[in-house]
Order: sequence, then structure tokens, then C-alpha cells
Amino acid sequence: MVLKSEKGAAMVMVILVGLVATVLGTSLFHVSKTNAAHVQRNADQIQANYFARSGVDIAIGMINNGFAPEINQEEVYYGTLDSPFVQDETNDYTIKFGITLDENNHYIINSLGVVRRGTQAGSEAQSAESALQFSFTPDGECWWWNQQFRRWAATYSG
Repeated sequence: MVLKSEKGAAMVMVILVGLVATVLGTSLFHVSKTNAAHVQRNADQIQANYFARSGVDIAIGMINNGFAPEINQEEVYYGTLDSPFVQDETNDYTIKFGITLDENNHYIINSLGVVRRGTQAGSEAQSAESALQFSFTPDGECWWWNQQFRRWAATYSG
């Protein structure tokens, strides 16, 4: 059987090309949206790590200026780089750090950097965090614990 008219063939081709273009466009949109979210998450994680390092630096500055907590009693502070650090927990802190002096006269600093997105405060809006632990002795031996990389790193100054 031979068809005498091919008038509908062009319409079928147009529909198929439109369908393929729609699928490709939707896939490209999804990939680019996923990639943008991944890039934002990585940037937030890096910023949180820098906040945690800043907390360690601030704690070291306090210790160098004569701050000494009670032995085995952690003193915890909350704040941002734009505001003073206080011991009362707030909902908008980006840096939380604690200083402990152990019985061997070793300072232990635990610092947490937090990046929040959105309008909610507290843990509901939290999008990335990074925790560091820093320990040092009066003779200059220093140890860093980076929770993100799960490893200790030793540095010596002096």
C-alpha cells in the first residue's frame, strides 16, 4: 500500500524535534542548577573554614593578652567578625570558640565557623560549618585538628 499524501510527515518531524529540544533544554537546566548549588556549597564550606581559623586566631590573641581560663573549664565565646564576642549564645554567630587550659598547661582551642543562608536564624538556616581544634604548649609546640580533613597537623614555632 502506497500513501498518496505526505502532508502529516512534516508535522511529525517538527513535534519530534521540539520534543528532543525540550528534553535537552530541561537536562541542561537541571545540570546547571545542580552545579550552581554545588559551587555555593563549596564556597560556604571554605568560608566556614576561614571563620573557624579566625576563631582560633582570636582565642590566641586573648591568651597572648593574659586570658587564662580555670583548669579544665572551657570558656566559650560567640560572635562575628563585625561584632564583639560574648559568652551568651546568639542566633547569628558565625564563629564559636572555646578555650581550655589542661592540667599540663596546654591550651586547647575548639573553634567552629558557620555560614548561614536565608532569612532564618540558628540551625534552621545553617548551610555549612567547619570545626577546628588547636592545641599548643608554652614551648611553642602546636597541633591543629581539622575535622573536615580528619587529620592532625603539627607545626613548631620558636
